[in-house]
Amino acid sequence: MPSSLQVDKIIDSSATTNKELAEYSSSAWSWKKGVPTGTCIQMVTHNADSGTSTNNTTDFVTTGLAVTITPKFDNSKMVILWQTGTTHFNVSGGNSQGYLAVSRDASTTILTRSQANVIIYNAGNTTGYLNFSGVATDTVTSTTAIAYTLMQKSKSGTFYSISADTGSTTGCSITVMEFKV
Repeated sequence: MPSSLQVDKIIDSSATTNKELAEYSSSAWSWKKGVPTGTCIQMVTHNADSGTSTNNTTDFVTTGLAVTITPKFDNSKMVILWQTGTTHFNVSGGNSQGYLAVSRDASTTILTRSQANVIIYNAGNTTGYLNFSGVATDTVTSTTAIAYTLMQKSKSGTFYSISADTGSTTGCSITVMEFKV
């Protein structure tokens, strides 16, 4: 015989409101302030299937790989994981160099330590393709929605990312996880 337990709140034994774990309201459960530190609150992922390129050597531009998340808490730690491919079409020898980085709210604000330097060396009439991944973190200060975007900038020549031209877009994604601190 199946059993069930019906509750509206999960709280500690002394019933203090700042230690509520979860509450049921308006047909949905929500996390409360008593969630233990280090708990993954939510995760959002976006996969991309089209390529983009840039010749811009001054500013970062979007790759189109972005995800929006609305934090549940105003002091959470966001962990941003990204994976993409880069390619270089070389018809006369040389190399392709560029940078990948994560920005907040599609601005030129690059998250600290999120930048990767990408160099693809080719000789002759060849095409090079490499997969890259990275991790960035961000601490939020509000529960307002935040968009995290993988950005790119060329160091020399045309820098391609998530390039559909090579037929290899498998695994191009950005994932944001919110952790309770």
